[in-house]
Amino acid sequence: MTNKRQKIIVYIDGFNLHYGINGLNQFYKWLDLQILAKSFAQDGDAIISVKYFTSKLNGSSDSVYRQSIYLDALSRHCNIKPITGNFVRARKCKHCDGKNNEEKQTDVNIACEMMQDLYESNFDIAYLVSGDSDLVAPVRKIVNMNKIIIVAFPPNRKSKELIEVASSYFDIKESRLKKCQLPDEIATKRNPLKRPEKWQKQNKGDI
Repeated sequence: MTNKRQKIIVYIDGFNLHYGINGLNQFYKWLDLQILAKSFAQDGDAIISVKYFTSKLNGSSDSVYRQSIYLDALSRHCNIKPITGNFVRARKCKHCDGKNNEEKQTDVNIACEMMQDLYESNFDIAYLVSGDSDLVAPVRKIVNMNKIIIVAFPPNRKSKELIEVASSYFDIKESRLKKCQLPDEIATKRNPLKRPEKWQKQNKGDI
């Protein structure tokens, strides 16, 4: 008797992941999200979808350019269409200085997609790449509905609140990021898409 093949959906909080990488190495931001997702699954399991959530940047021209190149690379090489939200002004916290901007719509989009997939029985196991405690409520709901949700924490983004409600969790290590990179050049009908210059250099000792 063979084990049942599990249906898997991977939800990726783009900003949480990329800000987590900031403390490691800019090189790792040229991520192949399909390879990353496949590295989570067990042999025989079927990844139904990889859903990447982000917000379009509107600040530094260099940052906007790098993001646009990366999103184009994902859609061409990985066939992943990002689900985008909007930046909104953060409310001032009475107990701390708060932040200038937060991508709250991204959190709402992740929660809505997870809930829709849950109620439509689109997955047996869900993976959430995030360390954002704002996602505790949908994670708890998935577990309460007798589904498995595993949280994959980006570097330095661990959430105690998510640990308490998730089925299980693990840390995304630097070695995994290193193995899950897009090709330095991705062919197109016109000019190839290249890893942005700021993301080309690996820190000494990484290779």
